[in-house]
This record gives sequence, structure tokens and C-alpha cells, in this order.
Amino acid sequence: MASSTEALKLSDYVLVENPQFCLTVNDLEILVREQMGNGLTLSSLCKQILEHRLERRKLLEENRRRHNMNSSLACISGAKILDELSNSADIEADLKAVADTLTETTLQQLLRDPRAPYHVLRAFHALPQCYLAKVAIDNGRRAVDIDEAVLENDRYIRFRGGLTNADGKYLVGLKAFTGINSPAIADPNKTLVITRECPPKGGLELLDKYRQRTLRIQQNDDAYTKNFEKTTQGALRGLQWDNLIVAGSTALKALLDMDRTVHAIDGEALQNHIAIFLYGLNATQANLKLRQIETLWKSNLDPNARFCVLRTESSVEFRVNQPSKSVRVALTIFQSPTEILSQFYLDALAIGYDGRQVLMIPRCARAIETGYSIFTTDLIMPGHLYHHLGITSSRTMKDLLEHADLGFGIRILPCLVKSLEISALEVASSAVVETGVAGNSSSTSLKKPAEEREPGLKTLRRILLRAHFSVTARDQESLDNSDRISDSHSFDSFVTKCEIWRLYSRPLDAVKPYPNVNEITTTYNLYSDKLFGSLRLVIAREAGQQNVGAHQAYRNYLTRRIRDKICEENLAAALRKQISVPIIIPLDLENYILHNIPQQHNDLPHPSMEYPLIIPIHDPTKYTQYADTLLQETQYDPIPSIAEKADERGNLRYRIISEHNMWAGQHPVLDEIAILLRLLCRWFNQTTSLRHFDPLPEDFHTGSEAAIVHLARSYKTLQLRAMGKANGKLPYSSESMRTGRPALTKEYEIFRQWVEQPDKQDGNHDGILSQRHVDLYPRTEGDESEWNRDGAPSSPWLWTEGDEGEWDAAGAPSWKKWK
Repeated sequence: MASSTEALKLSDYVLVENPQFCLTVNDLEILVREQMGNGLTLSSLCKQILEHRLERRKLLEENRRRHNMNSSLACISGAKILDELSNSADIEADLKAVADTLTETTLQQLLRDPRAPYHVLRAFHALPQCYLAKVAIDNGRRAVDIDEAVLENDRYIRFRGGLTNADGKYLVGLKAFTGINSPAIADPNKTLVITRECPPKGGLELLDKYRQRTLRIQQNDDAYTKNFEKTTQGALRGLQWDNLIVAGSTALKALLDMDRTVHAIDGEALQNHIAIFLYGLNATQANLKLRQIETLWKSNLDPNARFCVLRTESSVEFRVNQPSKSVRVALTIFQSPTEILSQFYLDALAIGYDGRQVLMIPRCARAIETGYSIFTTDLIMPGHLYHHLGITSSRTMKDLLEHADLGFGIRILPCLVKSLEISALEVASSAVVETGVAGNSSSTSLKKPAEEREPGLKTLRRILLRAHFSVTARDQESLDNSDRISDSHSFDSFVTKCEIWRLYSRPLDAVKPYPNVNEITTTYNLYSDKLFGSLRLVIAREAGQQNVGAHQAYRNYLTRRIRDKICEENLAAALRKQISVPIIIPLDLENYILHNIPQQHNDLPHPSMEYPLIIPIHDPTKYTQYADTLLQETQYDPIPSIAEKADERGNLRYRIISEHNMWAGQHPVLDEIAILLRLLCRWFNQTTSLRHFDPLPEDFHTGSEAAIVHLARSYKTLQLRAMGKANGKLPYSSESMRTGRPALTKEYEIFRQWVEQPDKQDGNHDGILSQRHVDLYPRTEGDESEWNRDGAPSSPWLWTEGDEGEWDAAGAPSWKKWK
């Protein structure tokens, strides 16, 4: 290992966006140990990572500006054609003319161009195949698959950035959506009926138990507005809608005809809070908007209703005991509605309402048409690092199962399924071409298999079949809806949870009642008390005491009361208090954050830096007078002051979140600092929680190898999550549109590793794709009569040659009529 990592810098490893370039925990520990001997510290690593990530943001902005000025002639001409088609009065006739006129190469480029608006893209794919006959077929597949094209379009939308997306160019309104799916409507007062087709073969569908053949939705904005008022029970009646939208499940439910959409599910169980997102404001304006929302919301409540205001790091919630009337405002200031909707990881939830009209991004429109949200690896990547953004942190099984109960499944595209058949060496080689960085050969074990791999769909169905035979009704109790989806560390574990839900569980029937104010306050206080106990443990350790000291002895010792969450009777009281949580941070890194960064970036919002992000937990001058009388009056020994440390072991501090710096999205620097401080908070909690009767580990301080490994692994996850989203590279070029090189290469890599990962609770450590598992099916004595001649159980899920061979004449899986 020493020879393989000798030339590798830890910062380079962390910042490379290549999932094949991933070290095991043991290898990472060895690398950290080696470089700590050469002067590596947590402070130096954090500085390098912060500088790189901020430089990466600048590169992205520069590329956004550059691509408008220096685009190739092919890209410019393609954009011109797409703009003309977008504004066409007869798009079908114009598309046929374009298909007849353009050369094969130019037509291929146009079909692969991710800048195509959704209605143009749908019109292209609705053309008879004879108009696209000149387009070459590659490896038995059509040049463009519509679902892959929608994903590439979403990637381009993210690349454009929040300010550019303020033009709303790629938003799909209800009028446009209705025009695509039902051009002629006989009765404008009736709901629009969408008849869905069967999904094409070659992919894998999950959680589609309640997906329906027909779907009824509101067909215009006026009908939607009336149904929105009904869905929210008038909670937002009279709201000033400037600079905000309601998005997510509430906006989706208002679109659907819920009386005919959800079967066998209690409608009350599907009620949840109204999610509001702000855009185009500064922190002062956002706080004013919060107060306006509170005033309006209170005026629409029953006079006898009991309510409270909950404030966390990521949101402010106006809570009443009726879920559908509770309002949650995300504490992130976005730049446009498009940016807000792009944050949702489930396609069907990427819908919003701005008080006048319905807004969808293309992948949401596609999900409503098909009944499936497309699976991407963003679904399984840990979201806790983005908790302060208010959206991407809520990847829980409860969210996913509510999505399924509304009639939307999850679909794994054929391109992802097929990627399992590619050898690890071929996948890594394509990544080297794209990133220019090769993986570590000793850690990735890139070897071509001796034999050709089994079909990817057979692999996934085999795992699904094993899950089906392994779960029982008793497993329903083990399905915790609050689990993060990322806790399913393998595809095996994930589909097991899906099968428990499908076969035995109706989780929404067992949802706990909406917590009342007293329960919430008690829960918040209990968690804060646990943090306080951990802090007392660390203080005793640092002060050289044998015990943690009495609770009363800490009066006037701490500069703040620990508050991880705040529950108050009104917004003013909730904002007046500060969220204050303990962290351990080296003095060098603290000075860098509080002093060096503000000097380097003079465009930071002044109120955010005037109110410190980090403060000492102890002020000796305020405690001295109290300590003198403590022993006489209470018989409790005073707590000694802790000496400040200038080395990397770190000092105890409070991370402070006030009303002035609680808003994410104000400035990239502040967002990066928030991510770093959250990682340090997690390190404190990880090493001190549940240790009230156990000694602290020796490596709990930030100068330890374990702390650096924790930070490196967390930032590595951030880099992997950034892949394909906004990585500073153009999401299209004349070369990529001409060759059709898959832009989802990195998605393939992460998906493949997830499927190959053995279940930690399983004895299988050879990898799920290893050759010895090709013919492995679960089997018990007495089941022989139910098994077919191939030695596998008879099941509709069992893979057969026809499952991925029956593709249409154009070489692509086709959406077929419902049988």
C-alpha cells in the first residue's frame, strides 16, 4: 500500500470526481498516517479543500459565461433551430421538414442536444420512424432514448445556473403539458385523463404497486388554483406570492384528482406540511417575508387553534396540529424557481405553484406521463452534508414510500442495467478519458472477468428474487420509515426494504399522529440535554477532572445554552434565540474562517460576518464571581477553566446560527463554511454521544488520524455527489452530440459499485456480480415442485431472453400500450 500511495496527496484523492478512484477505509487510514508524518493537519486539509471548492465554483461560472461567447458553429446553429422550433405554430410540420432537410450528422446532433425544450423533445420522439431513418443505430439501440434525453436536459438546466434559469425557459406549464398529452379538450371543466403505457423492456421497475393505467389531473391553472385551495384548506389564502413558490408533494397533490388517484390508502395519512421556498431576496428581505407568511398564516387559522414556530438549521415551520395547514419555509435563498425545482431528487415532486400558474421541470412532466421517477444515484448518496440547504437532506424511506403511495414508482433505465455487463476495466477507462485521472490500481482491483458477465437485468432480478424469498411479515416491524435511503448501503438492502413494503406493509396506515407542541418541546429538550451531557464530558476531560461535575455548577460557565432546535410560540421569539451547538476546531482553522476568508472575499454579506459564526463556550471573566460563591451556597465545586490550545488538538467552541446567518444561498463562501462546520459538529457528536458512563476515546480531538479520515471521507462523498450536476464542464459539445458518447458514464460507475457492494449483514463478501453467484437462487427443501427445469423458482420476475430482446425495430425499448 505504501508504494501505491507514495505519490498520492490526500487532497487530490478527496477532490477527484471519480468513483473508481476510491480507497478502502484501511487504505485511507494508511494514506492519512503517512502524510501526517509529512506535516498534514486537519487545518491544512480543510484550507486546501475550501480553496479548491471555491475555485471550482468560479470555474463553473466562467464556463457558463464562456459557452455563450465561444460556442462552436454547430452548437450555435443547433440553438437557433431549437429556438425556432420552440416558437413554431405547427411544430410537427416543421420537425418533419427539419428531418428531411438536415444531413445525418446534423440530425444526430440535434436529437442529442440537451438544450431542447420539453415540448420539442416530445415532438421529436413522436415523429414516425420513417422521418428518422437516416439516423444511425449504434450497438442495436436508437440514437436517443427519451428518458436519457430528459436526464441530459436536466443536467444542462443545472449547468445554466440559477440566474440564467430565471428566464424560465425550460419550465413546463400546465398549458404546454396539456397540449402535449391532449391537444383537443372537449370540456375545459373536466379533469384531463392521461392514459399511460407499459414501461419498455430492459429496465427494472420498483415500488409501482399503486401506479395506475389512467391518471386524472387538473387541466388548466384556474382548476388547479381551486384544487390547491382545497388541498391546503385555505392556509395560504391572501398570500403575497412574490419571490416564493410552494413545491413538492403539496403542489403535486393539488394537480392530481386525489379521489381517483390513491387506492386503499387513507387520505388523511397522506397529509403533510406545505413547503415554501424563497428566491431572489437577500437575508433582510427573506426575514421580512417570513414575518409576512406568519401573519397571513395565523389569520387563516381557527381562533382556538394552538400553534407554535419550530426553527432548525434548515427550516422554519409554522406548526399546527393539522398537517395540511402547517407551513415549512426552507432556509435557503434560491435564485429562481427553476433552481428550486431542480433540487428535488424524485422527479414527480419537482413541481411548484407560484400563485398564478403550475411550474414543472421536464423530468417531472415525464414522471407524470409515465408514472415513474427515474432512478439516479443522487437518490442513494448521503444527504446529511446538504442539510443546511433544506431540500436534499430528506432522502428518507418515508418520503420514497409516500411517493409510491401517490402512484409513482421508481424506474432503473436500461442504460444503467446494461452498464452492469461492462467490465470494471472498461468503465474505468472511459472515466480516465473523461476526467483525465486514473484510479488506484491496487484499491480498485480493475480486472477483466474471465467470462462474459450475465445480462444486467438478470442480475437485478436475481437480487430482487432473493429479497422476495427472504422477507417475512415480521420484517415489517424493522422497516423504519425515518431511515435515510443512503443507509441502504447496497442494492440488495434497498430492494429488501422495497419488498417488505410491497408484500406486507402499508406504512402510511401506521404513521404516528402529528406531534403536538408539548411533544415537540420535550423531544427538542431531550436532545439538547444529551448534547449538554456530551459537552460536560469533554470539559471534564480537558480540565483534568475525574467526573463531569454537577449540572448546577455550569451556570454562568457556558456562554450559551445548547440549542439544536428551537420551539417557540411565535416567530419573533424563535428568531431572537440562537441555535448553538458544540464543536471542536483547531485554532488555525478558526482564525482562517473568521479572519482570513473575510479579507479574501470583500463581497460577503456584512450582517452574516458581523455576527460571529464561532464563539468560545466559556468566558472566564463572567464565571469568576459566580465561582467564588458556588461552593459556599451550593456545595458544588467550581468548574476549572480550560486552557486554550494553539495546536491541532482543537478547542471547544459553539457554532452559532442566528437570524442573520441562518440563510443558505447568500454567498458560496458562507455555504462552504456551513458545510465544514456541520462536519465538525458531526465529528463532535460521533465521538462523544452515548459516552456518559464510558471514557472518551483517545482520538476524539481534531488532531487525530480518525478526525482527518472522517473529514476526508465526508468531502469525498460531496465530490461524488457533484458528478454530472455542475462540475464546471460543458454538458454538451459538438463532439459529444455527434458521437453520442454517453454523458451518464459516472452514473454507471456509482450504480455498478452500489450493486456490486455485498450486504454487510450478509455473509456474501465476494460481490454480487462475481461469477459464482450467476446461478445462485434462494432454495429450501420442499420447494422442488415449484422450480423450473433450469433450477430456478417459477416467478414472473425471473429473467428470460425475451425480457431485454423484444425491443422495437429502431433498436430502443418502446413504451407499449397497456395490456
